[in-house]
Amino acid sequence: MSVAILILLSWVSGLYLYALDHADPVTSMPVFCKMRIYVLQASALTYRWCLTVACFDRFALTAVNVNLRNLAQVSIARRAVIVIVAVWTVLPMHSLILYNLRGNTCGIIYSSTGALYHSIFTTVAAAILPAAIMATCALLIYRNLLRKQKQRQLMNGSQERSGPNEKQRLQSRRDQQVLLMLLIQAICYVGTTTPLMGMYFYNALTIYVSNKSADRIAIERFSFYLAELINFLFPASSFYLYTISSNIFRRELANMLCSAFHHPIVSNTTRVLPMTNDVSLRTVTEHGRKVKSRVTFSTAYQEPRKSAVTNVQQ
Repeated sequence: MSVAILILLSWVSGLYLYALDHADPVTSMPVFCKMRIYVLQASALTYRWCLTVACFDRFALTAVNVNLRNLAQVSIARRAVIVIVAVWTVLPMHSLILYNLRGNTCGIIYSSTGALYHSIFTTVAAAILPAAIMATCALLIYRNLLRKQKQRQLMNGSQERSGPNEKQRLQSRRDQQVLLMLLIQAICYVGTTTPLMGMYFYNALTIYVSNKSADRIAIERFSFYLAELINFLFPASSFYLYTISSNIFRRELANMLCSAFHHPIVSNTTRVLPMTNDVSLRTVTEHGRKVKSRVTFSTAYQEPRKSAVTNVQQ
C-alpha cells in the first residue's frame, strides 16, 4: 500500500511542481495527459484494494471458522498483492484510449459513452465496492470479537460470579478500539472519495455542453482540482486517524520510538582513544653478532571494551 501511494503522490505532485515554472505537460502533451490519469488510477486502485484485502485479512484472523483463519497467512497475502497489482495495472488501460487533449483541456472529450463508462468504473471499483467490503468486514470483526469475548467469560466463569477481570477488560477495550479504527477508516474513505466520483459523473453528463461560460469553466476546473486534492487526503491521513482514535496505538508508537532511540546503533557511547606507541629495545642476532633493535608496539584502546592490536616493526 505504501509503495503504491508513494508512486501516486510522487507522480501527481511532481507534475504540479513542474508546472509552477514551466508549461503544464498535462495540458500541452497528449502523452502526459493519458499517462497521468492512468498512473493515478492504477496506483490508487492498487492502494485501495490492498487496504480492502487487509480488512478482509483482519476478519479472517478473528473468524471462528478454521478455513477462514487459514486465509490469514503471509504466503496468501503475497499472492493477493501480486494479483491486485496485475489486475489494476490492466483494467485502467481504457483511460489511455479515452483521454485526450482539446485545446488546453485534458479529459474524455470526444465520447459521452466512454466518459459515462469511466465514471461508473471509477465509482464502483474505487468507491462503492471497497467501502462496502471495509464496512462489512468491520461489522463481522465486531461480531467475531463479541463472540470470542463471551467464550472467554464462560471459560473463566467470571460472568456469573465477579464480573470481568482486568485482563478481560483490557481485551475488550482493545477490541473496541480495533473496531473504532476500522469504522473511522471506512467513513473517511467514503468522505474523501465521494467528491471526485461526483465530478466524474458531472463531467460525463455535461460533456456535450458547448456554451459554457468562462466563469463556469473556471469553477469546474477548480472544483475538480479541489476534489482530487481531497481524494489524496485519505492515504496521507491513516497514521493520524490511528493515532487520534486509539490510545493503545499511541502507547505502542511511543514504546517503539523509545526502543529505537535506545538501540545500540543510535545510543552508542563507546569512546575510542588515540593510538599510543611504546618504544623498547631488544637484542637480536645478526650475522653472528648481537645487536639492539628498536621495536614499536602500537596499542589502540576502546572503552568500555578494551582491545589491543600489536604491530611489530624492525
